[in-house]
Amino acid sequence: MATMKKNNHHVTLLVMLLLSASLGAQTSEELRIAVNDTGYISHIEAGPEKTDILASVQKIPLLRIRKEKEWLLPVTMNLKDQTFRITYPDTITAHVTVAEYPSHVTFELISVNPEDAITAVIWGPFHITLGETVGEIVGVVRGQGLAFGLQALNVKTTGGKLEFEDGSIEDRGTAAFHVVVNGSSRSSHFYWHINHYLNWGEPWYEGFRESMQEYRIKNQALLARNYLSNMLGWYLLTATTTLADIEWMLARAAGYNAGFALASRMEAFRFNPDIGSILNAIREWETARHCGVFSPSQRERLKDPHNEFHLKSSAQGWILYPYQEYGPFIHKTQVQVSGKPVLSEWTWLQKEKKQPLQFVIRTSGNAGSVDNPVIVLDHEHRLHFPVQLEAGMTLSCDGVQTVRIYDVKGRFKESFELTTDLPELNPGQHTISFNCHCSGSSQIKVAVSIKVRSKGEAVVHH
Repeated sequence: MATMKKNNHHVTLLVMLLLSASLGAQTSEELRIAVNDTGYISHIEAGPEKTDILASVQKIPLLRIRKEKEWLLPVTMNLKDQTFRITYPDTITAHVTVAEYPSHVTFELISVNPEDAITAVIWGPFHITLGETVGEIVGVVRGQGLAFGLQALNVKTTGGKLEFEDGSIEDRGTAAFHVVVNGSSRSSHFYWHINHYLNWGEPWYEGFRESMQEYRIKNQALLARNYLSNMLGWYLLTATTTLADIEWMLARAAGYNAGFALASRMEAFRFNPDIGSILNAIREWETARHCGVFSPSQRERLKDPHNEFHLKSSAQGWILYPYQEYGPFIHKTQVQVSGKPVLSEWTWLQKEKKQPLQFVIRTSGNAGSVDNPVIVLDHEHRLHFPVQLEAGMTLSCDGVQTVRIYDVKGRFKESFELTTDLPELNPGQHTISFNCHCSGSSQIKVAVSIKVRSKGEAVVHH
C-alpha cells in the first residue's frame, strides 16, 4: 500500500486475520508478524495452527520510502516501547508504532527524519500463500480456512501501486487519493470504509436487457469477494418497458440478492400501459428478496439471464412461475424453383396448462432482411406480421395482442396490434410452421422460440 507523505500527517496500516468460515474477529494470538533487525518481514503465522503464510518468493520490507525518484529499502530496525526505529540509506530514519488489538494489528508511521527527506512510502507488499479468493478493493485474501487483509486507515494511503505523483489512481481495485470524492462509481481501498455500495452498469447504450448486461453480471463476483453489497447498476423504465423486461431484471436481483437503481420520467408513468403491473411486480419481488424466501437452488436459476420468471403473491407467500423455452427452431431462408419461400415446420410437446401463445422471432446475419413473416399454429391459426426485420432485429409477443419490434441493440423500435386473435396453447403436441420473404443476403438466419409458463413453485416466508 502506498502513501503520499504531505503535511506530516500520520499514516496507518491495519493488518487483520479472520477465520474465513465464520468471518468473525479473532484474537491477536492467532496472528504473529515477525520483523527482523534489518526491517524485513520474516514470518507471518496465522490461525490456530500457527501456519506460516508468508511466501518465500523474495525479501519483504515492512516499509520502503521514496527519496525524490528513488525507492529506498531499510537497513536496520530496532524496537523500543512498541515503536520501530527503521534506518535507511542517506541517514534517513522512520518511526513506526505498532499496536495489538483483539481483532487486528496496526502499524502507524509517526515521523521521518529529516522531515522533508521523503515524498512517499510503501507498506510491503506482503506476499502470502493464500489465494483462493482475492478481494482487490477491500484488500482481503482468503484461502486455507483463513482470511488475511491489509486495510488503510488514512485517506492518504492507497491500495496497490503508486501510479501518479499526487497519489491518484483511477483503476478499479486500487485506491485513489482525492481531497473530496463523493459517489459510488470509483472503487478505492480507503473508500471501502465509507461506501454504502458500488452501482456499476448503465442503460443508455442498448436495450433494457442488453445494455452492459455481461458487465453487470461479472461485477457481482467482484462485489461479493470484497464484502460489498451486490448491486446490478442502473436501468431505465420508459413508456415501452414491458412487465416481462422488469421481471427479467427482478429475477437477477433476487438471484444475487442485489439492489438496483431504476431511472424514469413522469411520461413513462403516464403512457406505459403496464405501469400498474410493473410497480406491483417490483413490490412483490423486492419484498420476497428482502424476506430471504428463495431457496439456494432457486437463486442459482434466478441468476441465469437466459431464464425468465413470473412472481405472484399467495396467501402463504408467493408462487414462482418459471418459463420454459421451446426452440430456438431455425428457419432456412431458401426459395423454391417457383420462387416461393421454403416453409419450415416444427413440433413440440406442451405439458403445461392452457395459456396464450408467446413467441420470439430473432434474425441474425451480416446483411439482408426478412419481410412479412408468417406463423401458423397447428395448421389452423395464421398470424401475419406486415413488417420488415433487418438482420439482428427481434419480434416479440408476450401473450397479448401487442407485438413489439426491437432493433439490433435490443432497443424498442415500434409496436403494432394483431388483426386476429392470439391463439391459446392447450396441453399436448403442437405444430408450428413459419415462412417469410428474404431480401438482400441469403445468409440471414431466422430463429423462432416458443415461451411457455411452467407450473408454479411455492415460495414461503418461514
